[in-house]
Amino acid sequence: ANRAGKDFYVYACLDSGSIKLVVSANSTYPTGYTASTSRKAGGFHCLCLAVGTISGHSLSDYVAGDILPASVWDLKHRPVSSPEGMVYVSGIGKWVDIYLASVSSGALVSVNGGTTADGGSSPAFHYYKFSQWFGQVGKRPLSQHEFVSASLGSNQGTNISGSADPGTTGGHSDTAGRRMISNCGCEDCCGALWQWLCEAGGPYAAASWVDAYNANDSGVAGKSYYAPNRGIAGGYWNSGSYCGSRSSLWIYGPLYLDTAIGARGVAEPLAVAL
Repeated sequence: ANRAGKDFYVYACLDSGSIKLVVSANSTYPTGYTASTSRKAGGFHCLCLAVGTISGHSLSDYVAGDILPASVWDLKHRPVSSPEGMVYVSGIGKWVDIYLASVSSGALVSVNGGTTADGGSSPAFHYYKFSQWFGQVGKRPLSQHEFVSASLGSNQGTNISGSADPGTTGGHSDTAGRRMISNCGCEDCCGALWQWLCEAGGPYAAASWVDAYNANDSGVAGKSYYAPNRGIAGGYWNSGSYCGSRSSLWIYGPLYLDTAIGARGVAEPLAVAL
C-alpha cells in the first residue's frame, strides 16, 4: 500500500568497490549514496488502487502498489519528457500520461491524487493553455487516434460513480463499480472529464479576426481568422452511455472554458544513438 500511485527509481550505485542496484522513491539519489556514487538507470510507476477482476483486462487482479508493466523505463526506453506518471503505449509508439493533468510547481504533471486542471481550476485551462503548458514539459494533448488506443480497456458506456466532478486524479470506479483504468494503465480516460484533443475540426468561427487569448492568459497574444474548433474525447462525469474510447465532441472553440474539460499529455519516445 505504501507504493500505491508512486514513482520509483532504479540506481546503479558504487558500494565498496562494487556496483549495486538500488530501488528508491528518491528522484535524485538513494538514501546512503550521493550524486557522485549513484547513477539513475531507470524507473517505474505503481498502481494507485486495485483493479479487481475484469475479464479480458490486461491488469485484471493487479493490486495497489503493483508495478505497471507499461510504465517501466530506462535510459534507452523512455519519453523525451520526464517519465514520471507515464506508460508506453506500444500500438502508437508513444508515452501517455497515466493521470489527467494537474499543476505542481507551476507545471503540468501526471500524478495520483492531483487536483485536476480544467476550465474551472486555478489557473483555468482552455485548449491553447493546455497546449502551451504541455509544450513546456515536452508533451502535447493527444490526437483522437492516440486517445482511442491509450483508453482501450477502460469502462465503456458509463461514467464515474456518483456522477459528479471527481476533483482529483486516479483511483476511481464507474457507476457499475468497475475500475476506470485502461489496459496500459491510464486512469479516468472515459467518464471523468472530457479531454482536449490536438486535432481541429467541426464548424469554423465567423469570417473575422478574433482574439486567440483571453483574460486568463499572460505573455501571449495574437488573433485567429476562421479558427476551427478543437475536439474533446472520452465523456465527462454525467455523460453515461455517451462515454467511451470513441466518444468525441467537436463544438467548442480552443478558448472555451469548462470545468468538465481537462487534458492528458503524450510524449514522443527519446531517440537514443546506438
